Amino acid sequence: MRIILRHSLCIMGAFLAVWAPAGCGAVMDNLGFGQPTVRSVSPANNAVNIPGGAEIVVRFSKEMDRVKTAEEFSLSTTEGEVYGYFSWEDGGTTMRFQPRTPLDGTLYTVSVSTGAEDMDGNDLEKEFSSVFYVNTDSQRPAILSYDPANDSLGISPLANVNVNFSEPVDLDSIYSAITLTPSVEGTFQWNPAHTSITFDPLYELEYGTTYTATVSDSLRDANGNSLQESLSFNFTVGDDFIKPTVLSVLQLPAGAAWDETATTNGIERAGDLLITFSEQVARADMEGAITLTPDAGFYIDANITDTTARLVFDSPLESETAYTLKIAKSIRDVQHNQLEREYAYRFFTNGPLSLRPTVLTMADAGGDWNPTEIEPLTYAGLEYAGVVIRFSQAMRPASINVTIDIAAGSAQGSPQAINPEWNGALTEYTFAMDDMYAGKVYRIRVKGGSTGARDANGNSMKEDFVQYVRF
Repeated sequence: MRIILRHSLCIMGAFLAVWAPAGCGAVMDNLGFGQPTVRSVSPANNAVNIPGGAEIVVRFSKEMDRVKTAEEFSLSTTEGEVYGYFSWEDGGTTMRFQPRTPLDGTLYTVSVSTGAEDMDGNDLEKEFSSVFYVNTDSQRPAILSYDPANDSLGISPLANVNVNFSEPVDLDSIYSAITLTPSVEGTFQWNPAHTSITFDPLYELEYGTTYTATVSDSLRDANGNSLQESLSFNFTVGDDFIKPTVLSVLQLPAGAAWDETATTNGIERAGDLLITFSEQVARADMEGAITLTPDAGFYIDANITDTTARLVFDSPLESETAYTLKIAKSIRDVQHNQLEREYAYRFFTNGPLSLRPTVLTMADAGGDWNPTEIEPLTYAGLEYAGVVIRFSQAMRPASINVTIDIAAGSAQGSPQAINPEWNGALTEYTFAMDDMYAGKVYRIRVKGGSTGARDANGNSMKEDFVQYVRF
């Protein structure tokens, strides 16, 4: 019946416009048909730390039917409804509810259903619900113990931080109240009673770093009481603060230790290098920290942590070449202490097995030729036999390449070296010059360089050897 009347009044709105210019809603309110609403409630929704003797105050937008509204009001917990006494103020727009006994420390729900009516019989516009938390505990929590101990050393990088409290704490408050400096990412864990909180870092703590754990007084217990007193404590990860050093660098199998202040001579081009450290260092740090100039490919033979690093070269170094071995300070020991400093060792690959071969002389039956001059020869026909090249050491025959070309004079014939022979020591190479003509200057070239003559140890002749002759 009430709904039909309101609809009828909306139709009449045009006739009542002078009396109620606000529109149909205002007309209905003035005629008593507007539905009441809850304007406020005390304690406020989601309020905490409410004392146990508090009363409930609900303010409505209109004067309410006291009996029906009281019947539709409830104050309850998970264990049931709370009974008490009602009183009214402000012309029936303010209802007070005083519980018979003080409230316990728990969560309470205030409800007013739509069955509540105003004095005109209009139902409450919509059901109202609000919650608050009563605190009967005024005791502030205290810290009973913590770990690691203050100023402790030798803490494991896998350690976590634990704090024990005198009573259950509010878990929402721990995230901002418990901090670690330097900042560390991690997660919080707690026991079922919420009296023991553990911070578990996501990654290993840094060796040699001193951390400060702080528990601020913003931490609260389950009833909202703040911590009695904030606390900070320090701890240091690891107990080794001595920086590692390089004890020695040498060439295997039995070389002497190198002097960092001078160039080490007599190093062979083929042979591993051994670096010895004062303590175990990380194999992973060696990559990129150990370098050689000029560049040469090598890999590092070492355990995950080791006191030595063996440099194994992909191929022999260059003969008679100056190198610099650098060891950067970024290499760390087991507890992440970096090398004391950068190290640099200079060495020269001029060991007995690493000397480059040279052409000592080129000669014929008449004696040695002068390489700085054009050697005059007696023409004896197209073939000139008995030319000898003497090398400084035993050679690899297959690496020798002797060519002859015309340096001065008109082109004629195809000069070439023929009939090669070696002595038993592979130090003398004998050949004949063929297709030679009088009146010309010839250039005899023994090829050197990386693709030229090599000795028995694989050392290449540094450059081409050239001798000029004329007939």
